[in-house]
Amino acid sequence: MDQLLAVVDSNNEVIAYLPTREVHVQHLIHRSVIALLVDQEKKLFLLQRTDPSQPFYQHFDLLRDHLLPQQSQTELAFHLLTQATSYPIKMERINFIYLISPQANCYNEFIYVYRYRLRAKSKEVDNFFSYEQLYTLPTTPLLKTMLKTRMLETLLNLK
Repeated sequence: MDQLLAVVDSNNEVIAYLPTREVHVQHLIHRSVIALLVDQEKKLFLLQRTDPSQPFYQHFDLLRDHLLPQQSQTELAFHLLTQATSYPIKMERINFIYLISPQANCYNEFIYVYRYRLRAKSKEVDNFFSYEQLYTLPTTPLLKTMLKTRMLETLLNLK
């Protein structure tokens, strides 16, 4: 069954609730969350897509998902971080850092970006990549755009 998403206007005000598929087919504005997990060496955690039936199979992507009407942005960021890794994540250390407008991305989404900094070097070395390594990976269109525009560099605070 298709999940319901909050459809929003250009001011990010809810105007309707519709199934995900309908929101995407009609290119309606909706909300999502990205959780950036960064280790002490400023390496970024990425997931590799493993479902062959989904677009961009085997491409690397950020921790992200649609924001459902009953969720808060921070709750979804916490869920993304805890489901993807074995690190003990503390809710109070998840920081909201930026809101990407629908005009700045290819998904018609208001994207709430959160960052969580590990206080240790990553153990899961296979999933953490340096900023330079990101350019060598097959990545999803959103991640590609964020690299091309240097938005990710800014969000990771690498400057």
